[in-house]
Amino acid sequence: MINVVLRWLIFSFLGLYTLHAQNTYYVSPTGSNSSNGSFASPWQTLQHALLNVNQGDIVYFRDGIYPTQFAIAQNSGGASTPITLKNYPNEVPIIDGSGYPLQTLLLLNSKSNIVIDGLTFRNITGNGVRGLFITGSSSNIVVKNCTFTAINEAVGQNYTPSGNALPLKVCGTDNNLPITNISLINNHVYNCRTGFSEGISISGNVDGFLVEGNLVHDITNIGIVAAGFYGDCGTNKQARNGKIQKNTVFRCRFPNLSVNATASGIYIDGARNVVAERNLVYECQVGLQIGSEVIGGTANNDTLRSNLAYNNDRWGIGIGANNYPTSSGKVQSSALLNNTVLKNASKNTDYAESDKYGELNFTFAENSTVQNNIFSSNIDNRLYTISYFSMTGNSINYNLVFANQDITPSVKRDFVHMNWATFKTVSGHDANSAFTDPQFNGTNIASPELHLKPNSPAINSGNSFFMNKVGISDFDGNNRYFNNLDIGAFEYQCPPNYILLGDITNTGVKLEASNRIKATNKITSNANATYQSAKSVELLPTFKTEPGAVFKAVIDGCGNNN
Repeated sequence: MINVVLRWLIFSFLGLYTLHAQNTYYVSPTGSNSSNGSFASPWQTLQHALLNVNQGDIVYFRDGIYPTQFAIAQNSGGASTPITLKNYPNEVPIIDGSGYPLQTLLLLNSKSNIVIDGLTFRNITGNGVRGLFITGSSSNIVVKNCTFTAINEAVGQNYTPSGNALPLKVCGTDNNLPITNISLINNHVYNCRTGFSEGISISGNVDGFLVEGNLVHDITNIGIVAAGFYGDCGTNKQARNGKIQKNTVFRCRFPNLSVNATASGIYIDGARNVVAERNLVYECQVGLQIGSEVIGGTANNDTLRSNLAYNNDRWGIGIGANNYPTSSGKVQSSALLNNTVLKNASKNTDYAESDKYGELNFTFAENSTVQNNIFSSNIDNRLYTISYFSMTGNSINYNLVFANQDITPSVKRDFVHMNWATFKTVSGHDANSAFTDPQFNGTNIASPELHLKPNSPAINSGNSFFMNKVGISDFDGNNRYFNNLDIGAFEYQCPPNYILLGDITNTGVKLEASNRIKATNKITSNANATYQSAKSVELLPTFKTEPGAVFKAVIDGCGNNN
């Protein structure tokens, strides 16, 4: 009797093990869905793979094009045994919707513990189309190293509110159970005609998300958004408790300026407890913005910090909602901290005087803060546009502001122009702010190098009162020094590492690091620079010196003069 029971227990254990066995499968455009999914006999379609994978399974997709119409994930993975859909190493599988009617290429509806890695989604057209759509009450989803392109609204819509296409959309639609723990990492979203939608969108009942390291560009509206209160993603629900960090966003512009001329590279729209930090945004209609468009909705406790915004069309960085309370919500208890904002409002000549902006746009917000930022104006010399001065509890202070001193710098307050000194007097703001050259390493607007020179007045001039919101890292990821906090996105004091992106156009530039320097930039004619690092100075293939430039690399620690 004991032997019978023992054999039964062994059989049961083996049965459970077989049930949860982790398998590796392969899919190829030249395969067959009647095959066993092995390397030698791969399956053929994405949908067949989704029908046959379980917890812990890994599916490798081989090189080629996979014609796809509305693939739907069937199963969830386990907390420690996710389902993984991944490109085979060094190959490019393309999920392609060409020729199919209105659709979503891949739908994850209330699914959990799934990793999507290295797939390309492309070629769908129509109003409401989606590349990858995560919805319901999904959780623990990772989308990384994927590409989204040619996800387009229908041709001929003239860019009206009915035209929408969403390359990568997270939409929490369950009013009781939120979508949780979403990670969108190192994806490339580009060349999409999104209409009134966005390149990467997180909206509705979503609690806990990370949008990191993505490259988003050439989108016909907003690049990245975290939003709240829109009816298509759950009633009165906000995306919340998320981070948008280390992304690069450029050329996000709405084509019909009579309908919309304020597409942001990164937009926190009615969301809550969201931090956007260490992002680079340029050549969009607006750089970065905290707002709330839906009537009755409030964006609260959101922060833009340590970002770079330059050469955007209308303004560089903004906080507040337009047209409160008649046609929008409002912003509360939010902050713009330690951002570097340079030469925006670059398309002011395209607009009437009443519709021109500057580096900062401050509309309706309450109990919000704009501190420790560098605002350096373009030739148009417009610094701030500030509306609704009946707002309460706001603080604009400890910023470094600069403009062409040959022309009176302009602040537009309640739609009335005034110079910088008058603005400070009548508003009570910027009492501790400085009007002076921030001393960047290079201000070539096509590729600025915005690290601070050693004599920059931004060094050690910041206000540490908001240190709990400033964050521990600057744009490069180096430590902030809260006892001697700098103004702007970069903390000067001898960081471990420098990654140099923009052109050096000034003389007397010296950059020191205690560990490594990586240079991808250019030193222009007649500029000179010294890169000094204790371990290495790495000149990457894009680094160059123009004729007449002087460059020296030194292996030594910080603070040494040799």
